[in-house]
Amino acid sequence: MSKIVVLLIVLPLAGAVAPLIAKLPIFARRAPLVRGLLLLSIAPLIAGLAALMWLYPTVASGGTLSYMLGGWPVPVGIALEVDGLAWLASALVYLLSFLIGVFALSHREYRAEFYFFYALLVAGMQGVVLTTDLFNMFVSFEIVAIAAYVLIAYHRDARSLVASFKYLILSSVGIFFFLFGTFIIYRELGTLSLEEISTFYRESTDPSRLRVLRLALTSLVVGIGVRTAFIPFHTWLPEAHAYAPHPISALLSGVLIKVSFFAMVRVIHAFDPRLFAHLLLWIGAVTALVAVVWALSQRDVKKLLAYHSISQMGYVLAAIGAAGIAAAGAAGAADAG
Repeated sequence: MSKIVVLLIVLPLAGAVAPLIAKLPIFARRAPLVRGLLLLSIAPLIAGLAALMWLYPTVASGGTLSYMLGGWPVPVGIALEVDGLAWLASALVYLLSFLIGVFALSHREYRAEFYFFYALLVAGMQGVVLTTDLFNMFVSFEIVAIAAYVLIAYHRDARSLVASFKYLILSSVGIFFFLFGTFIIYRELGTLSLEEISTFYRESTDPSRLRVLRLALTSLVVGIGVRTAFIPFHTWLPEAHAYAPHPISALLSGVLIKVSFFAMVRVIHAFDPRLFAHLLLWIGAVTALVAVVWALSQRDVKKLLAYHSISQMGYVLAAIGAAGIAAAGAAGAADAG
């Protein structure tokens, strides 16, 4: 059953092959065949949902499914893992991506290259969700960034090109911070596996090393925070949401920023869920309040929805911060007892 885990990434990649075939010259005047091939780019998402249903009983009972690409052990091999939270995030990606893809197909205005990058974007998001090491998370984030950049600029007008370029620049800044944190962790620990990082952090008694690792975590959170779009890292989303094609706007707000948030939560929990709890609570509260005020001042419906998405991410961020504060309180009470 663990082999099904890798299919969750392979299936969208398989879907990306059909649009490439549709670009061959022999299909230039065969619109029905092209439509069929474009449909095949979305069809693997149904298989992905079926695979998740097959895995559900295991994760619902508290189990975890792991798969090592090539059979190589950590830290050499690429480890993929599905636990309860990863299953939920993966199901969100597959379900919404399938529904949005069906919507795009029904409008018949998107060419084969749209569906190629769309499938690539879904595969990248699945990689972010399922990977258990920082390097492969970086690679998956870059796949997401490249695909999203192209899709935001799909209409090739001035506004969409500027919005996509702004997204690319901010994403590059974010990934710089992510790589800086990754470098510090590898220098200190010699591993990028989240499981091994967690073990090292909890067992370390060296205050100076712990400070360095917290600096690395701060850099990682900033890097991922740009993709998550909470204040002050939100500036790319309203324009990208407003000027991207409608299916991509839905994917940005409905899926992409949630996947980035999932990655941030997973990284923080690898260290200590109580870290940054108060900061996350206050940033989340400010994001939820300020973004909804900005939403009320918008005249463009898509920008209004973008600011509402930012506001809702603030609620989620505040909830995570509150949970971390509660965990810290419970730990303090246990120590006192």
